[in-house]
Amino acid sequence: MSGIERCTGTITVVGASNVPSADLNGKSDPYCKLKDVTGLIGEDRKTKTKKKTLNPTWNHTFDVVFNYKLRKFKFEIWDKDFIGKDEKIGKCKIYIHEVWDGQLHDLHIPLNTRGTLNVRIQINWLIPLAFPGQWIPLTDPLFKVGLGWDAPKGEVLDLDSSIICYDSNPEPTIVFFQNLRAYDGAIRHAGDNTTGEGKGDDETIHFDLSILPAHVMKMSLVINSFSMAPFSKVKSAYCRIATDQHTMAFYRLTKSTNKIALFLGEFIKDMDTGMWYYQTIGHACNGRTAKDSLADVNGFKGSIVGPN
Repeated sequence: MSGIERCTGTITVVGASNVPSADLNGKSDPYCKLKDVTGLIGEDRKTKTKKKTLNPTWNHTFDVVFNYKLRKFKFEIWDKDFIGKDEKIGKCKIYIHEVWDGQLHDLHIPLNTRGTLNVRIQINWLIPLAFPGQWIPLTDPLFKVGLGWDAPKGEVLDLDSSIICYDSNPEPTIVFFQNLRAYDGAIRHAGDNTTGEGKGDDETIHFDLSILPAHVMKMSLVINSFSMAPFSKVKSAYCRIATDQHTMAFYRLTKSTNKIALFLGEFIKDMDTGMWYYQTIGHACNGRTAKDSLADVNGFKGSIVGPN
């Protein structure tokens, strides 16, 4: 699939300490599973079983391939039952943003039951990250903003993405689910996703800067919770700016907030060169719609320092 880079890494499941006992002899026959999760390419994979121990050593290395949808690696410890069904005796996870710096991490992760899992992990993250305060030049005039999120089981989260465009008119132009096009198609919203379900990006906004009128000077990317659920309930939220061939910038929401809107990013044009830049903002604010968030967005914009 075009525009979805594949990242790679190695995960060595070294061993575990003080895992729960599952057998009458006070021991377990443990093995470890690396679970199949969204964004991880491939199925469940597992280590060999170690018999009659609460402190297994596996030293099993997995080569992993994944894309930008991956939020975390999930591990499960199971007791092998040679007669009945295997029993899960613990689990833990590693969030991708904790290890995407390219360094080798030697981690001792607490299990949800008892004991710890020792994992060595090194990730080759191939997608440019967009950090707050960093201006990224948009070298391709044709790109899209892709947004994705997941809802907790049994809940519905209706998030809406919008672009607030500032031009020579007194009032900004807002592109959102009730106004899908602006400037003769230079900005096109692909429509509303009311659940966060489905593969790929949940909502997309397409840009063609080559036909964007010259009097458009700034654009603000805002996400609102139309269902009024706070962003503390949002899982796996991310934003990426991508062409059909590659991702130019990627940001994953890692901090929780009880507010219902995010001023996620700012586009600004260098008036001397005409080059457009993007910066992640990540400012929590109020408002069920982008129009409701205008006061917060405009109030925060004054603190943004433009690209040098």
